[in-house]
Amino acid sequence: MKNNADMEEWEDVYVPTHPIKGGRWVSCVAEIRCNSTGEVREHETHEIIMDGDEDPGDYIWSDGNYSCDCNRRLFFARAAGHDEDCDKDCSDGRYSVRVRNKKSGRVWYSEFNV
Repeated sequence: MKNNADMEEWEDVYVPTHPIKGGRWVSCVAEIRCNSTGEVREHETHEIIMDGDEDPGDYIWSDGNYSCDCNRRLFFARAAGHDEDCDKDCSDGRYSVRVRNKKSGRVWYSEFNV
C-alpha cells in the first residue's frame, strides 16, 4: 500500500446533488473515440474514488451506463459543442474510451488498443 506521500493527486469536485459518503468526486477527462473514423474528442467528467481506493471505479465505463454507444455518442457530440439526444438505438463497439486523471494525466481506464 502506498503512503500518503506516494498517493496521486486528484482535483476534487463538489457535486451538491450527489454527495458521497465514504468517498469523493474527482475531475477526469474521458477521451471518446469514434471507431469508424478514429477521431478522438475530450469530454470532462466527474468520477468517484471511494476511501481506500487509489483510482475511481471503472464499472460505469466497462459495464454501466457509460459503456453503451448511445451515452458515448452523446459525450462525443457534447465535446464538439453539439447537443444530441440519446434516443437513438443503443449499440456497443462504435465508440471506445480512455479515461485519465485531469490533474496528472495518468490513464486509469482504457479500451484503446496500444
